[in-house]
Amino acid sequence: MARATQHRLDPVELRVLGSLLEKQRTTPDQYPLSLNALRLACNQATSREPVMNLTEDEVRDAVRSLANAGWARLASGPGSRVAKYRQLFDESLDLLPSESALLAVLMLRGPQTVNELRTRTARAHAFAGNEDVAATLDWLAAADLVRELPRDTGQRETRWTHLLAAEAARPPSLEDVVDAYNEAWNRHDLDAIMELHAPGMVFENHNAGERAEGEAVREHIGQIFRNWPDLRFTGRSLYVGDDFVVQEWTAYATHPKGAELTWEGVDIFPFAGGKILRKDVYSNASRRIPEQLEEGGT
Repeated sequence: MARATQHRLDPVELRVLGSLLEKQRTTPDQYPLSLNALRLACNQATSREPVMNLTEDEVRDAVRSLANAGWARLASGPGSRVAKYRQLFDESLDLLPSESALLAVLMLRGPQTVNELRTRTARAHAFAGNEDVAATLDWLAAADLVRELPRDTGQRETRWTHLLAAEAARPPSLEDVVDAYNEAWNRHDLDAIMELHAPGMVFENHNAGERAEGEAVREHIGQIFRNWPDLRFTGRSLYVGDDFVVQEWTAYATHPKGAELTWEGVDIFPFAGGKILRKDVYSNASRRIPEQLEEGGT
């Protein structure tokens, strides 16, 4: 019976492993595969979804990663002129030929129906019928190697997918970006601030009548930090829309004459491609700073 595994693969590793599994069954006279043959198998324009264009370095790195997991190894001897590679995946997980054939096609072509899997595995393993495919999928599901996907609207049959893919990193939310932006401002970290800006970003302080765009934004923010060496902010509220964030904040800084000052404001951040497109600032600094200076006799 197939064994479960916690090891997960990135898209290149999946393509390399699927190609090794496929070619072992469909072209045994050419197996194990040289690096070039493996690259060509990975980059086939047919029976591959999506079609990829991997380099030899990418394929070599993937084989090394698979070898570290115990799922591939160099198969050529010390006297061989060409390095060749074979898979150890089916041995490692005690897979039957029927099971490895299904997993190979799922790695190479993504989610598929039972009927598609029977047709597309024909050269690697001859299933007696769809019932045989379904039974094999159930065995693989019991080992947490595959699962049946919910039927989408308009689909007549459910599809199956393998569970060997590493989860893609979740892209940062708009709130995550604003949190990182606030932290960078409080560190006075210009590099980190600029990294979160979209190209051509606009910084506009509407009450102060200040505006900077593109690369000029860096100098503008740098001047703010030079004017207020201990400037820092705390957020008071945050509203997150589909492609914008509105943030209320309180600022704290020390006047050159020693007075401790605070003022409040709002930032409006439109986003594009996960980056800050604009920083529109509205604040009461022009009123609150003079008031506090006057109250302190500064």
